[in-house]
Amino acid sequence: MESADDSIAIALFAVAALVLAPDGVVFDAEAGVGLRGYALLWLAVSVGWHAFPSFQDLGVIEPAVEQASLPAQLVLWPVVVVLYMCAFAELFWLDAVYAAGLGIGVFMLLTPMGVPF
Repeated sequence: MESADDSIAIALFAVAALVLAPDGVVFDAEAGVGLRGYALLWLAVSVGWHAFPSFQDLGVIEPAVEQASLPAQLVLWPVVVVLYMCAFAELFWLDAVYAAGLGIGVFMLLTPMGVPF
């Protein structure tokens, strides 16, 4: 997984949550959040979507694991298998579910911080 993409997506979701809920109501038509809030939300979903592991990522990770020492390989090969399963699950749009989950998680975490939904 690309942790930088995850971090960027989480930060964008947090900013989008604060922009989309200025009065504590998410997607309130009368609040007038306008294009900037929805553009931030789209950008956050897009970055979160692309943070999901792909077969291209595995093309870089697998040779590095093959060159690692035996104890490291014993730990890393199960991780590579899980990443392959995630990359295959991308065919079933699990990457979209992952991005939505990031957004829902950020919105839920902001609830105790004063953004009531």
